[in-house]
Amino acid sequence: MQTVTENTLAPISPSDRDAGFISLVLLWAGGNILLATFMVGSYYAEGLGLWPMVLISITANLFAYAVCAVSSQRGARYGLDEVVALRPAFGMKGAYYGAFVLIFINFGWIGLLSSMTGTAAVNASEVFLGESFSFSGNYTVYAVGGGLLIPMFLVMLTPKASFYLSTVTVPVLGGFSIYILFKIMNSEHMAAVSNFKPTGAVGIAFAVETCVVWAVAWQPYLGSWNKFASSERNAYWGTFIGLAVIGIIFAITGGIATLATGEIDPAVWAVKLELGLISMIIIILGTITTSSLLLYSGVMAFMSIFPKFNYKLTTAIVALPSLVFIYDAELQNLFGIILLFVGLLAGPYWAISIADYVFLRKGIINVKECYEEHGIYRFYNGFNVYAFAAQLSGMLLWLFLGGWLSGYSILSFGWGESAFSYISATVPSMLVAAGVYVTLVKVFQHRSERLVKSYE
Repeated sequence: MQTVTENTLAPISPSDRDAGFISLVLLWAGGNILLATFMVGSYYAEGLGLWPMVLISITANLFAYAVCAVSSQRGARYGLDEVVALRPAFGMKGAYYGAFVLIFINFGWIGLLSSMTGTAAVNASEVFLGESFSFSGNYTVYAVGGGLLIPMFLVMLTPKASFYLSTVTVPVLGGFSIYILFKIMNSEHMAAVSNFKPTGAVGIAFAVETCVVWAVAWQPYLGSWNKFASSERNAYWGTFIGLAVIGIIFAITGGIATLATGEIDPAVWAVKLELGLISMIIIILGTITTSSLLLYSGVMAFMSIFPKFNYKLTTAIVALPSLVFIYDAELQNLFGIILLFVGLLAGPYWAISIADYVFLRKGIINVKECYEEHGIYRFYNGFNVYAFAAQLSGMLLWLFLGGWLSGYSILSFGWGESAFSYISATVPSMLVAAGVYVTLVKVFQHRSERLVKSYE
């Protein structure tokens, strides 16, 4: 066992797993306090109207985070990083796919958050400090500095940066967030919100899909931080409460703000609702906290593939490609694309990992073998073909049901789109992928020596 200060993928020793319930609640709450979380409710608010939006924001988020928090158990029990903990299900090389998904989505998330930070900080500073405060390159300073460089240097300084940040930022940002909600509800805008007639452009299934995919987006990151948890119970409840409470408050706030202003982008409606200073504080502190959390997870995922890379160099490698997305003008489209890829690429994959750990292994994995290239988790040349066959089934179902969300006619199926309006796409694809995997293992386990060894 090696300590976390060495920045390796080795299991965290029990003496270093000192993150208690409150620490984890603050960590995950801090991760979810960001402008993009407002957009979850904004995405479906106009289609549903006020009260259906509120109801779905509460129920769908509670369900989604309750299920996703199950992934926190592996890291907490064994002190393993997320990608390492995926090896028993997918194989030593098969877990690279999970690392790829995490790193790839990281580029988009950090780019999106930094972009929103730049836009919102420029708008808020001009409103609060006056247009004379504006200067050439101010967007780049706010976006690249606050969204990318500061988090990057903090993560280089210490892997536990997000734990320290969240202790300070969450009480401040949480209070401001609740203040924003009450200010909107007690303003003249609430009359328009209450009388808003739903457009019907999107339905309940779309709203559920948005909430579920946003929750699934946290799956790749859970193990990277819950490996520090002092117990499995603290990991589960800290993750669930931290993510769910903020997810619900922000979704409802974003939805109401959109109904009040007609704007989805928080950087725009914050100015219209005269929330300049408060939004600026949430923007900067929230982005630094969340980006630090995302970056460390991305660094660990990269090092699971290239373990000999220097930690600080890896941090720069994982962070800097997000610059491409910082200058993406279509913020709303980028948000939708990220959600689409999360549902398609991450949903079935992590559903299989949960099913493997909970239903097949009963929570028992061999930690030592997770690091043995030719050990029992090698399967077939490093890949568990049964897991990837199950994942393919889940991905195909997702494309059939939700392919139309991409906007490409080749991925749009009439029957699938009709079925989506009743069952959405990510939940069915996750259930099918998990079910197919469990079935394949049960059928072939005693016919395959590799499977037998991996489940000893």
